[in-house]
Amino acid sequence: MLTECLAETDHKDEAAALFEEYINNHDDKDITALSYLGEIYVGQEDYEKALNYLYQAESLGRSDSWIYITIGYVLMQLDNIEKAADILESILEQTEYKGYVELELAVCYALLNDKEKADFYLNDAKLLVEDDSELEEAEQLIQLMNNPKYFS
Repeated sequence: MLTECLAETDHKDEAAALFEEYINNHDDKDITALSYLGEIYVGQEDYEKALNYLYQAESLGRSDSWIYITIGYVLMQLDNIEKAADILESILEQTEYKGYVELELAVCYALLNDKEKADFYLNDAKLLVEDDSELEEAEQLIQLMNNPKYFS
């Protein structure tokens, strides 16, 4: 309960400090606290710290697909696109976030210059995502890839 309240606060720096203090002062690691701490650092664009806490949460049993989506997102921000794509593809069949994972994969493959896979995942996302605004970023990347100047 406390972790949820802290994570939802507008005072992310204070929440992060409290989570870190809690984690550092307890032998048993709290999966929820680690997950929320990772999410806070994603929001603050401190991707190295975010990845550290997300991996800790995952190693303790927090293996829901959202944690893998977040790890994939963080890896993309750290320019580890291939690893991000591998992680996202590994959860594709069991995720409840259909459309969103395909959208992230379209972005990954656009960044990897794999037009065929980027188009494939973008087309899948178009079938699954109801909000067209979520498709804009991926579609812009695909259009950029289709521009011959992109490869020169």
